[in-house]
Amino acid sequence: MTSLGFQRPTAPLDGGQVASHFQNNCRRNYLSNVACFPSLGVGYRSTRVPIGESRSVSAPVDSRRTVPHSNTHSRLLARLAGSALVFLAASRLTMSIAAGEGSLEGKRFSVEARMEYSQGGAVEAKLVPGEFKIPDGYQAGRITYRFYDPKTGRELTQLGPQTIYSVTEKRYVYTERMEDLTLKAGEYRLAIGGRPGAVGILTYILERADPPLDETLAAQADRIIEVVSWRSDLPQLKIPARYYISGRKAIGKITHVLEASSPIPGFSIEPQPIKGEFVGQNEGNVITGQWKIQTGPFRNKMTDSVKGRVGYRTDTCHETLQARLTLRPDGTISESVSGQVETISEYDAVGMEIWGVKEAKQVHQSSIAPEGVKIEIEGVWKELPRPKKPKYEHF
Repeated sequence: MTSLGFQRPTAPLDGGQVASHFQNNCRRNYLSNVACFPSLGVGYRSTRVPIGESRSVSAPVDSRRTVPHSNTHSRLLARLAGSALVFLAASRLTMSIAAGEGSLEGKRFSVEARMEYSQGGAVEAKLVPGEFKIPDGYQAGRITYRFYDPKTGRELTQLGPQTIYSVTEKRYVYTERMEDLTLKAGEYRLAIGGRPGAVGILTYILERADPPLDETLAAQADRIIEVVSWRSDLPQLKIPARYYISGRKAIGKITHVLEASSPIPGFSIEPQPIKGEFVGQNEGNVITGQWKIQTGPFRNKMTDSVKGRVGYRTDTCHETLQARLTLRPDGTISESVSGQVETISEYDAVGMEIWGVKEAKQVHQSSIAPEGVKIEIEGVWKELPRPKKPKYEHF
């Protein structure tokens, strides 16, 4: 599973170019990892549906309505609220809409522990440990360490068995090979020894942590397949999914967080939690079946450039997709999908005015893929080791 993200313009656009740019991008619909927005309605088989009513419409939505905002971006975003589902901006994952400012992925951090002179007493030096925390959803990787004691000239680049202590798990964390060390989410303490003036510095890069295996499904599975897929024109946007295969039956899971930002000034998007479940069958190395995916709820923030007011819209996306995934012998994949997506948008009072909507709750439905849109998905797969547990009956 992957996303059909939004293409960021490479240079500033004037009013006409902005509208054209969004119309071109709104022709791309979602797959599974997205930011959901009401679109300009340019050829989608979709429509805004009154609450409590479900129906599909094949005619394009009229996107020519105008809104009396003086700023080009404000007018455009007000139009975006008028019709169908738009693009699904994307993640982990990180796409052509750059990773959100709040994203920690790929950032390097450092922690320092040092020895200082003690204030009296028989002990000359005292430890000032380095306290640090790995946030939920991340892990610390590419760890480096350097210790230096200027009084003895001693230098180290290898962690000792008691250098890192996990406060969360109440144990020391150690591996002989530094390149194999990762720290999962939790609180830690960096400690050193030596004379006053000695310093130890630990550096690490935050990475998205893979979700843990579903223990029940893993214990019953004959094979566990991990697939990382992406849109052919957005290779930087990589989405992971896991398939647990028992006999001919296949069950899939997606647990992900999308962090994206908008190129539109004054418009921002919160991180979007994504959960997906797949039920299908496996024939050889071809997996077919149905995904049910929920993105959100997450908030969109819009600032009125004229009056400076701030409005919010909360979006939740539900998708039902028919998928066919082929696992090639060389470790690559091909995938095709089709289905429906429904987006529920809820506005606060200021948001209703800024986005130019009359109802606080909007429901939008759309097809995947829209007529005339070719979806090309590629990726890689690998087989994960099964946990060493007794084999249960097939699920």
